[in-house]
Amino acid sequence: MKKSPIRKKSKLRKWGTTPINKVKQRIQKLLTQAVRVRDKGCIFKDKGFGACNGFTAADHIITRQRTLLYADLRNCVCVCTYHHIWWKPSNPTLYTEIVRKKIGEEIYKELHELAKKTTQYTLRDWLAIELNLKREIAKINP
Repeated sequence: MKKSPIRKKSKLRKWGTTPINKVKQRIQKLLTQAVRVRDKGCIFKDKGFGACNGFTAADHIITRQRTLLYADLRNCVCVCTYHHIWWKPSNPTLYTEIVRKKIGEEIYKELHELAKKTTQYTLRDWLAIELNLKREIAKINP
């Protein structure tokens, strides 16, 4: 009987201390705050795929490495740690199907088109993005 391979956990990346990294940290916190209100908790909580553990965060549909989508609220869903860290890697197809249904096919396709574009933002750009995100959140959570 073969033993299943042990999956090594990767080290958590530390945030940089540059002014841009500090703004991006604030943006990530704003995104988490917004998706918690918008999605009313983990989007998998009533799906029967394991018990949510209560701690939720914004999970980016398209990786945060795609700068254009980093602060796009449409690119995030609220997911608990269990579903993000343990369930998603084991069920990527089902995860994607549920997310697509949640955000809608049109937005899903639009995000993938935007992901093809590359851009570089300055500190001024990131600060403007942060301000716009705060305005967008104010509309969701008056």
